[in-house]
Amino acid sequence: MNINTYNCYPANKYNDICKQEQDGIYKTKEDCKTDCENKYIYNNLKKAGLSNEVSIYYRFIRELLNMNIDVYLKGGNPLGMQVLKMIADKYKDKNVFKQYFEKFLELNLVKDWDFHCYTHKEITGSMKKKFKKLARQNNLVSRGSKLILYQARKPIEISETALFEVSIWEKDNYSDLESVMSTMKIKVSNHNLKYIFMLAASFYSYTTKKQDIDLDVIIEMLKKINVSMYEHKDGFFVINEKTYNDGGLSSGLLEMIDTFIKTNNYNNNAKQFLIAHIKEPKRMYYRLLEKNLPKADKIYHFLRDNKIVNNIPTWLFNTPKILKLVDLFTKELKKHILDAYNKSGIDGLMKFLVNVNFKPLRDEYDRFTPDGLNYIKTLLNDLYNKMKDKLDTKSEDKEYAIFSDILKFLHTRGLLV
Repeated sequence: MNINTYNCYPANKYNDICKQEQDGIYKTKEDCKTDCENKYIYNNLKKAGLSNEVSIYYRFIRELLNMNIDVYLKGGNPLGMQVLKMIADKYKDKNVFKQYFEKFLELNLVKDWDFHCYTHKEITGSMKKKFKKLARQNNLVSRGSKLILYQARKPIEISETALFEVSIWEKDNYSDLESVMSTMKIKVSNHNLKYIFMLAASFYSYTTKKQDIDLDVIIEMLKKINVSMYEHKDGFFVINEKTYNDGGLSSGLLEMIDTFIKTNNYNNNAKQFLIAHIKEPKRMYYRLLEKNLPKADKIYHFLRDNKIVNNIPTWLFNTPKILKLVDLFTKELKKHILDAYNKSGIDGLMKFLVNVNFKPLRDEYDRFTPDGLNYIKTLLNDLYNKMKDKLDTKSEDKEYAIFSDILKFLHTRGLLV
């Protein structure tokens, strides 16, 4: 009778899934763990009600990986993992780590799981058809009109957002990246994909069912993932000639931004930040003010108050400095918008604002809070008063038609007077 053998108990806690017993079916604990770990993960996915949906994404992502497409987990969850890793590095004792992990859960950083996939080459029509066919074979449906985005047909949701989704891109452009903390990423591989879904099950069950998270799972899974970031300094992306992206903005607006950063002693990193945020003003006056800065403050205070850091991490915004930048820039941009209109009328205005997408100001108006709306008023109110008698002027310029409708809408909501 062999007592140096092991049996698998996937319903147990993670550290107890392999038990030494007489006449076990595994000769070593390592053999047991290799096999039983998969059963443990499946068992927990099933308990969480995620096994069917995860199997769909698991197959789809693995097929993308086999096509040599780079896959990353991006968004808020890698940020959460970064904070967790900092806690684990600071407090290595399990019992102490537990205390700070419970505080970490109050931050609510880990929510939906977004997979970003990169081809690093042009996505041709034939590639789009291939992705579409692959998605259909895996019971995924398209959710994007302009971008390639797939979700389950009836997705499991958390906070009214799909728990999982997959998007496919050629590459990242810095003119579309808002912050270092929101672009952290975890490289996905055939090896770590199952562990990512195990983490998803743990946090989903905690959030929706208040089910305790097995701390040993968190500690073990953190060892299997690495969080990477774009090069950064003082909360900005570090920009060089190869990474700079002008976002297709007009030469006039780009010249105005150049003059602004030189006059106010900012650098090219701040320049790229302004390009990315004014390209779609919602990013500056809603996402930055109402989401990214409050989140950065919350994370910094957590890290500082729990003695994990003394100073602001270089990947977080310095809120007072960013607010000063936004305030100065908004006032300066207002002057140049008025100047473009006064000098060259509607044509000059639209030439200056080419590729600046104001449409979300109307479509998502009710999401803005007073701070953001006040900045929009500062930016556009004087222009509205200059133009209000001409807003119904017919123009073949479709962008002007959209812009004038937005000004009229903001007036009907009482913002522009």
